[in-house]
Amino acid sequence: FLGLGIIGTTLLFSACTTEPATPEVEQPKQLNMTFEEMFALDASYKCEFAQGEENDRTTGTIYVKDDTSMRGDFASTVNGQATESHMIRIDGKMYIWMSGQKNGILLSEEDLFDPAVQEASDGGFGVDTQQNVELNCLTWTPDEMLLTVPTGYTFIDFNEQMKAIMEQLGGSMKKSQCDSCAAMPAGTGKDACLKSFSC
Repeated sequence: FLGLGIIGTTLLFSACTTEPATPEVEQPKQLNMTFEEMFALDASYKCEFAQGEENDRTTGTIYVKDDTSMRGDFASTVNGQATESHMIRIDGKMYIWMSGQKNGILLSEEDLFDPAVQEASDGGFGVDTQQNVELNCLTWTPDEMLLTVPTGYTFIDFNEQMKAIMEQLGGSMKKSQCDSCAAMPAGTGKDACLKSFSC
């Protein structure tokens, strides 16, 4: 009887100490899309990407909260010079800044994806919104701290900045045109020239 009791106890102990099942590890989801297309994602992801060569390379981490908010942290190396840029999308606006600088840029989503605005910025936004990117993504529980506009930066409205530049250029052009009119010989031609440019 003692032997049977030992055997029974051993079997019972073995049954109670069965190793728990190993939790399933999430595999990265590979996505190929433009930065603009990421705005339409209806889930929350943390995505990483890398593109380019050693001396002309960009890596980044992008945090997506459904189709409402987004953050991107980018590191670029161009001709051996490294820069870090950051972007937050919230309430239909884009806040863009670079590490080591006190001023950032504020613009609308529509402006971010406008090719004319991209060209006017001379690549200053730090990301090509129309280029496809290979992303490795995992599901992400949103961290509101990462999706909060940082303090300590002054964000300059891009549209207001461009408007001021155009007004300044317009003033310079008008002065040049008026000077040309003033240099004309006296007569109706000169008078008409001055009048046409409101000199």
